[in-house]
Amino acid sequence: ELGEFQIMEVTSMEKQRIEWIDYAKAIGIFLVIVGHGFAPEEGLDLFSRNFIYAFHMPLFFFISGFLFRIKETGFIRFSRNNIKSILVPYILLNMLAAIIITPPLAYSQGFEGLYDRCVEFIIGGGHSFAGASWFLLAMFWVRTIAYISLKYNKVLLATILSIAITYC
Repeated sequence: ELGEFQIMEVTSMEKQRIEWIDYAKAIGIFLVIVGHGFAPEEGLDLFSRNFIYAFHMPLFFFISGFLFRIKETGFIRFSRNNIKSILVPYILLNMLAAIIITPPLAYSQGFEGLYDRCVEFIIGGGHSFAGASWFLLAMFWVRTIAYISLKYNKVLLATILSIAITYC
């Protein structure tokens, strides 16, 4: 019975929340709201806004990387789960936004405006149909590169892949 108690104790300890991560996420959420909620002319000077923008999203990526664990047994299964949980929502969100935004965008900016939004959607830019959904595509690539690097110990391959994606 003592052995079972120890196993249950370890299992419950593994599921405990890490307080500093909760605090860091709360601070990050607050900074996202402050950074996006106020224009420089509304009281938040440009220096403060740029300071917030310099680290509020990297903070979330850091936390995500800290919590990243490989659960899948193979790259195909990992990729399937990664596509289903991150890439599909990115595509669906942008398709829904494209349906809503295309008529007024085509009217006001013509083909050039639609073309620009399509390019932003493909590269994960900040001006895709769904606006700032770039972080989903970025998270997809970060998780894929991290998997290759951690699971297969292919740091050089992960570095080359990172540089290629960044260049594109």
